[in-house]
Amino acid sequence: MKKVLKILLVILILIALLIGGFFLVKKVFSNKPDEKEPVVVELKKLDEIKGYDYLLYDNSTELYKELFNELKTNLESTEMDEAKYAETISKMFVAEFYTLSTKVTNQDVGGIDFIYSGIRDNFKLKASDTIYKYIESNVYGDREQKLPEVLEIVSCSSTVGKYSYKDDDNKININDEKSYVVKLTWNYKEDLGYQTSATIRLVHEKNILTIVSID
Repeated sequence: MKKVLKILLVILILIALLIGGFFLVKKVFSNKPDEKEPVVVELKKLDEIKGYDYLLYDNSTELYKELFNELKTNLESTEMDEAKYAETISKMFVAEFYTLSTKVTNQDVGGIDFIYSGIRDNFKLKASDTIYKYIESNVYGDREQKLPEVLEIVSCSSTVGKYSYKDDDNKININDEKSYVVKLTWNYKEDLGYQTSATIRLVHEKNILTIVSID
């Protein structure tokens, strides 16, 4: 009888060891050292232009920061230069939209705040399916893909003229006697074959200028 009890005790100990070993192995392999945690980036607001809802964040490029300060000086002046306003936000759009290196995913479309509100959603969808389409995700902070950063605006000129556009389906009706057409060229830190020129149309939307087309 004692012999049987000893055998049962040994069996129970072996079973306990097997079960414990199973859970230990499971825990070790479920916490692999190469598993990555998503990178959480909290943007810090550096500055703002009150009355216009233009914000400056700490992840902006040096070029964008310079242009933001230029815009703020102009808009807060007692004699605001509207043509310069149109040119500066066009430069800011280029600096933000065509700089892909700071974007986390292809849904992180830059320059959206400068787009006319009625076409903003469609613009983002189109950008995500074109120039932003092949941006590799940098959610884990390990992206090795080379992406462009706008280094400088080479040239910028503007003209003023009448602009009208109507789209009943999307409830858009624009009539602006003093819209701006801004032509720009720019360079990147490294030439990766991306676009280097554009013609941007801006119209008045309440007290601000917004972009309605980019060619």
